[in-house]
Amino acid sequence: MGHHNAVQINEKIEKVCSEIGFQNLIQLSMDGPNVNWKTFSLAQQNIEQQTGRQMLNVGSCGLHTLHNAFRTGCASTDWDLGNALSSLKWLFKDVPARREDFTEVTGSTSFPLDFCSHRWLENVEVAERALTILPSLKTYISAAKTKKITEHAPSP
Repeated sequence: MGHHNAVQINEKIEKVCSEIGFQNLIQLSMDGPNVNWKTFSLAQQNIEQQTGRQMLNVGSCGLHTLHNAFRTGCASTDWDLGNALSSLKWLFKDVPARREDFTEVTGSTSFPLDFCSHRWLENVEVAERALTILPSLKTYISAAKTKKITEHAPSP
């Protein structure tokens, strides 16, 4: 939509919402400029007139708000999830011998993915991969503890 003003953007939102229904719009993301706030205000008025409801207002950057909320929720569990997911990646990063041993012992060529500590909502694949390879990790750790493979020191 390029350089559209708030009224033009609102017209596009109205068109889409007339197709999907205003009741299905719960939040409008924006990056903060005044035209976005005006668009939000116009859309909020339209939705309230159509449905009697309001959208969530999570601030000018909903994505940051949601990332921080998710991070805070994870931190409140005392599971240290961020550290665990990050450590999984570092277990095999820059240690080809460890990767080779892991593959040899488990038959798996699937390794942990990079965890991003400031983009929590984008770590879904990282968490899913960790859950997928967890049985192989247990097998690998057991092999290292029983000296079936050498415990390699982490790279500096």
